Amino acid sequence: MALFLVLVMLGGYLLAVALFVPAFLLFVARATPRTTIIYTLVLCAVLLTLPSILPVDLPT
Repeated sequence: MALFLVLVMLGGYLLAVALFVPAFLLFVARATPRTTIIYTLVLCAVLLTLPSILPVDLPT
């Protein structure tokens, strides 16, 4: 968790999610690479479109 917070501070929320989620899925959840790529792309797309759909201020 501390690594995720450091990534957020250094590169922003989207970069941290793009790095942390695949690493978690591959090593902890033991997901297949195809599942990891699809899940990460969908999650990043949702996080990119969420501020325009809902009036929520997400860290950048």
